[in-house]
Amino acid sequence: MNLQIFTRAKKFISLIAIGVLVASQAFAWEVDLSRREKDLQRNPASAPKPVIELPVPGFIKDFIVGEKPKGGDIVILNTEKGFVPNQIQVSTGESYTIHVVNVNENEKNISFILDSFAEHFGTFYGKTKTFTIEPTKEGVYTFISPEVAAEGKLVVTKSESQPQMQPSVENRLPASEECAKP
Repeated sequence: MNLQIFTRAKKFISLIAIGVLVASQAFAWEVDLSRREKDLQRNPASAPKPVIELPVPGFIKDFIVGEKPKGGDIVILNTEKGFVPNQIQVSTGESYTIHVVNVNENEKNISFILDSFAEHFGTFYGKTKTFTIEPTKEGVYTFISPEVAAEGKLVVTKSESQPQMQPSVENRLPASEECAKP
């Protein structure tokens, strides 16, 4: 008699366990019926998307790529996607104060190297490094951040006060003849 009670209890407990598992799985199902709504207020796919213009801080507006500041301050932001601006145009004979700010949240300690002007230092997140340059020779110089493989260009041109010697088209020689001159 004892064995029959044990067998019935074992079957009863296993049936309850199976029932609990099935019930828990049934309640875990969630059905999203929101897509079955008939009246969706949607625009056609060809409708123009609204353009949202974000306000640009004043100090960034002053140093947009391609602008040529007359001496003074230049701000370079080191971001996740590289330098902003990534190209700066300056003139010879002018003095420029450059402020490098690290705003890269992923890399908290990043190097800034402007090798042509002997400027090498680490920039820490949220901190500003400031240095002054006075370019004397025109050319294109690069500044880099090796940790994030970011590269920017410092384009030095002649100042307007210095006369620029532009050869006329008639007096110009082909490059092969110009190089062959002794």
